[in-house]
Amino acid sequence: MNFLKTMVMALAIFSFLSFSNDAFAAGKAAKDGEPEVHFVEMSPLIIPVINSHGVTQMISLVIAVEVDSQEKADRVTKYSPRLTDAYLSDLYGAFSHDMPDNDMIPVAYLKERLNKMSTKILGEDVVADVLLQVLQQRAT
Repeated sequence: MNFLKTMVMALAIFSFLSFSNDAFAAGKAAKDGEPEVHFVEMSPLIIPVINSHGVTQMISLVIAVEVDSQEKADRVTKYSPRLTDAYLSDLYGAFSHDMPDNDMIPVAYLKERLNKMSTKILGEDVVADVLLQVLQQRAT
């Protein structure tokens, strides 16, 4: 029963967060050669880890895509459904096949995969970085 309450609460929170899919930072005004920074928060990702024993854990991610102009932020927002699909597809396969023995996700590995998928969908020189805001793992 606790599991059900926890899942309902998590889904309610993630649903609330998904309404803020637009760029949430208007960006800094460039000061004396300082580059602009914009962040586009993506919808939360919930990924099951499935192996020969079935679903072994659930992974929840909240990420933001960092870009250096409003035009690039608009492009990320426009392509966010494709990005979300690419992230889910790539990570689902990666977590199901390449999960370390201790079941801990290496953050550098995760960020590398997210950046690679962002470049594949949006093209070179669009995304400065993918910021991992929340990473939760829960055994099932």
